[in-house]
Amino acid sequence: MVGMVGIANRPTGYDEKLVEYLQPLLSMCGNIIEGYRNEEQRKKAEDMIKESEERYRNLFDNAMT
Repeated sequence: MVGMVGIANRPTGYDEKLVEYLQPLLSMCGNIIEGYRNEEQRKKAEDMIKESEERYRNLFDNAMT
């Protein structure tokens, strides 16, 4: 899990004004989680490229000997 916000079970419920007040916080949390996931995907893609380059390099080196 990357993140979680718990804002449930309010005795008086949530009116439109309170929902609007909380919207920037929830949007920011969503953006942080999305940014984290994007960074993890980028790192994974870079690792896959490095592994692929290493395999290709090994194949090329072995073919030349």
